[in-house]
Amino acid sequence: MVHPALSEGRNVSDTQQTSGAEPRHALPFEAVFHHSPVPSCLVRVADARVVAVNAAWERATGMLTPQVVGSKAHDVFPKDSAWDAMWLDTGRQLASAVAALPGIQTAKPLQVDVATIDGPQGLMRLLVIQGQRTPEGGTPHVAPEEATVSPQSTLALRQQVELHAEIEKLARVGHWTNAHSDQEVIWSPGLYAVAGMEPRTVISRQDGRSGLHPDDKARWLAGRAALDGSEMEYRWYRPDGELRWLRSRMGRTVVAGQAQVDFGVVQDITEERIAKDALARQRDFLRNIADRIPGVLYQARRAPDGTPSVSYLSGLANEVFELNPSEVIANQRLFFAHIHPEDLPGVLAAMDRSARALSTLQVSFRANLPKRGLRWIQVEASTAIEADGSVVWSGFLTDATDRLLATRAMERQHRMLQAVRQSQAVFIEVDDKRKAFEALLASLLNVTESAFGFIGEVLYDAQDQPFLRMQAISNIAWDEDSRRVFDGNGERPIEFHNLETLFGHALRSGEPVISNEPLIDERSGGLPPGHPPLGNFLAVPVALNGRLVAMVGLVNRAGGFDTAEVEFLQPLLGTVRELVMASRAHSERRRARLQFQATSALLSEKSAALQVTFDSINQGLIMVDAAGRVRFFNQRVLELLDLPESLYASQPLHADISQFQMDRGDFGPELSLLPPELQPHAMREEPTPPSRYIRKTLQGTVLEVLTRQLPDGGFVRTYTDVTSYFDTQEALREERQRLQWVLEATRPGIWEFNVETQVTQFSERWASMLGYTLSELQPTTVETWRDLVHPDDLPRAWNRVERHLKGELLFYECDLRMRHKNGQWLWVNDRGRVHRRDADGKALYMSGTLLDIHDRVTAQEEVHSLNTSLERRVAERTAQLERSMNDMEAISYSIAHDLRAPLRSVNGFAALISEEEGERLSASGRDMFERIGRSSRNMGQMITDMLEMLRVVRVDLDAVPVDVGKLALSVKEALAPGYPQAQIDVGLLPLVMGDSTLLRQVLVNLMDNALKYSRHQPQPQLTVGFDARQQAFYLSDNGMGFDMARAGKLFGLFQRLHAGSDVPGTGVGLAIVARIVERHGGRIWAEAAPGQGATFWWTLPLA
Repeated sequence: MVHPALSEGRNVSDTQQTSGAEPRHALPFEAVFHHSPVPSCLVRVADARVVAVNAAWERATGMLTPQVVGSKAHDVFPKDSAWDAMWLDTGRQLASAVAALPGIQTAKPLQVDVATIDGPQGLMRLLVIQGQRTPEGGTPHVAPEEATVSPQSTLALRQQVELHAEIEKLARVGHWTNAHSDQEVIWSPGLYAVAGMEPRTVISRQDGRSGLHPDDKARWLAGRAALDGSEMEYRWYRPDGELRWLRSRMGRTVVAGQAQVDFGVVQDITEERIAKDALARQRDFLRNIADRIPGVLYQARRAPDGTPSVSYLSGLANEVFELNPSEVIANQRLFFAHIHPEDLPGVLAAMDRSARALSTLQVSFRANLPKRGLRWIQVEASTAIEADGSVVWSGFLTDATDRLLATRAMERQHRMLQAVRQSQAVFIEVDDKRKAFEALLASLLNVTESAFGFIGEVLYDAQDQPFLRMQAISNIAWDEDSRRVFDGNGERPIEFHNLETLFGHALRSGEPVISNEPLIDERSGGLPPGHPPLGNFLAVPVALNGRLVAMVGLVNRAGGFDTAEVEFLQPLLGTVRELVMASRAHSERRRARLQFQATSALLSEKSAALQVTFDSINQGLIMVDAAGRVRFFNQRVLELLDLPESLYASQPLHADISQFQMDRGDFGPELSLLPPELQPHAMREEPTPPSRYIRKTLQGTVLEVLTRQLPDGGFVRTYTDVTSYFDTQEALREERQRLQWVLEATRPGIWEFNVETQVTQFSERWASMLGYTLSELQPTTVETWRDLVHPDDLPRAWNRVERHLKGELLFYECDLRMRHKNGQWLWVNDRGRVHRRDADGKALYMSGTLLDIHDRVTAQEEVHSLNTSLERRVAERTAQLERSMNDMEAISYSIAHDLRAPLRSVNGFAALISEEEGERLSASGRDMFERIGRSSRNMGQMITDMLEMLRVVRVDLDAVPVDVGKLALSVKEALAPGYPQAQIDVGLLPLVMGDSTLLRQVLVNLMDNALKYSRHQPQPQLTVGFDARQQAFYLSDNGMGFDMARAGKLFGLFQRLHAGSDVPGTGVGLAIVARIVERHGGRIWAEAAPGQGATFWWTLPLA
């Protein structure tokens, strides 16, 4: 055993030789000292006690460590002057010495070299046996001047001591020794490092215990007293306050005849303790996780002799396997007893294979559980082999019943999702979106194993009733008629409107319909003869935002349908919804694209029209962007500012325009034509001009300039010629002056009325007009006025006052009689207006004037008499005019009659000549006679049409409720024989107020006109309907149409847009239609395009 005094030692001679040099830190050498082959002994000079001996010393001298360590040197070594001088000399002059020591292996004395070491524990004597020596005189002696110690041995020993000290510090260990009765303790340098204290030669017991934690001190003292070598852990406070955990063992050496030595070994285990605490927390954490994860963690072992055992089973075994973990650990057979007998051999075989190959154990088996019945258990574990040959499985056990069922469902789900992806891909890749629905239907039938079915889009008719338009349907044609329907599905989709069916019930309710016995289901509407039988049926409506958009129907699935199947189909139903909405969006985008193209063309037209409009407005206009460039201008700004168009054409900076005007002198000498607030801007002393200002031009024009800032930093500026306005303002000032003069000349009476207090103020002129002075009327209130008004006029006048106060009349004005002071009733004009109201609109103050109109009223009575006479004369003249109109009508009929006779003659003679003389006439002659005949007949028709027009204009309207739908059907029946190939559709038409005869004429002319212009089509198509949004009737055809540029002439008399065509007509029919519609208070217009048919629109007053 080596004392800690050796931990940091230096040879005194080394210290003297390196005087003035920086001392080196010594290295621990306790282990090297102990195992050194050189016999060595260490004695402390301060108390002459043996500190340590090594094993080689024990073998050479027979002095055992328990016997000598802690003993006084003079009790151990020979008692003579030479040895005593070695202990008594406490100085450092004894650098080395040689002494003799009796040996136990030989009778010759041993040569002992002595070296003095200066270390942190004080001076030490290091005794090293070099060999046998017989000094002169036969007795050992110390000869300092002759003794030498091998420098190599000293250096090696010192290095070993230093190495031991460093090892001790690195291992965070230390030790102490103490004579049983000694109050001072010797600590090794490592112990000082562990305790965090500065090293010293010795330390008192009190200081050596000063860092003990109060809670651990009693236990440490008990171990110190026992000195039984037991291990203890305790806490220690370093001087800097840091708390450390230490582990110690303490013991005592007791040798007969020698002093007792207590000693202890101390190790710093703070990091170990922290790690242990962390490990404990981690272990608790893992145990907590193991108890909460959805499965059972376990570890099982099979010994080399094949004996199985379970070393760990997490707490979830109670739930998953219905076994108590502790019971299974005690008897692993409980586990195997739960395995289904048919699966047990497979489990054992899997374990054997895993043990042989040390491969992962993966096995599934059925377990018969007392409460939960038959369950599928999945086991997975890693395999390892221990040193004794035992095989250990560490793994995870789960209830896989739901997962296995889910796997089967997953496979089906995978097929469904694959169908979804394929349908979406087809929808994206092909232009015919119906193919995507057909692919999706095929997938639906495959996934559900149904015989046939359909995917339909849900639409709503005009009455908001749902119906189905098939996007994809299985071809189940059973006869020729149904085969034609299915074969034509691509061109005209199949639609189902009958709601008294199984799918109709789903449409009405919005809920899935499951019918596994359709033949007896009361919701079924039956099947047409020959239709394939229905064993079961499923209809699932698909909604979006509470509105049905699609429906899926499936028929004849093995095992029928249930709600689980509906839930399973939800992803596919979602795909149906997405495809339907995407199809609608695709159609909408196509319509939008066409509309955008039309809108773009219209926008171009409107842009050109807008430019024309801007050029036509009376205001000059420019737009300047954020960079200050003029981006837009109109013609008027060039005129108002007298600027050349080329100046703006290059989109110059607005500042350049201003500079051009400045240089040209447009602002007058010294900017005299600009208002003062604008002059700094013109001089560029201020960046922003006022938003409104008035300026003059050199030509004397007064311009109002307004500027509106744009969000992007630019602005729009308008220039308005307000010369006339300023002239008007000047005229207004003159007019006000004249009005003032008029008021002074006419001198009206002025009154003011406080509505709340009823106090009324009158002017002196008001009083004098009635023959009073103002003082005679005091105090003046509204009653003053009421007392002076004629009793017959007062109610009428006061009613108008009240109505005006309520806001019903804009002004109050009344001609009434008021009593003059002399008793005469004087006609006056009393007028006024409320000029103040409160927040609620209640009148507060009213003022007005009183004018003497007595002479005017007298004159009006005379005028009234004259008017009565005039009205009588007007009535007489009206009667004369009516007679003239009747005469004109008679003349028109007479002229028409007289014209027809010559026309008949011309037509007859032309026909006679053509018939009798036709062979002798040339081809051109016959053609001319035929043209004479056609022209005369055409003129006759024009006369007839003109008379019809006159009749329409003159006939009296008998406005009664008219059913336009019945009229249209009757006209259809009348015209249809003449056009047997035509298709005429009449929609639901509302009742109108009008003359049924004239309205029938409207339909006859319009429908006949449409048939004539559509007869070149293989199947002329006419549609008569009513547009609720526009509140207008319409008639559309697929005829030749016309150019809208000529639409303005469409309803003119004798106007034909296809004059050169073979379509008969005189151009009067549409004119008659327009007159009839206008007489009913409506209007008529048309929309068409060449070669694309036409649509006529007209409005009539609805009943």
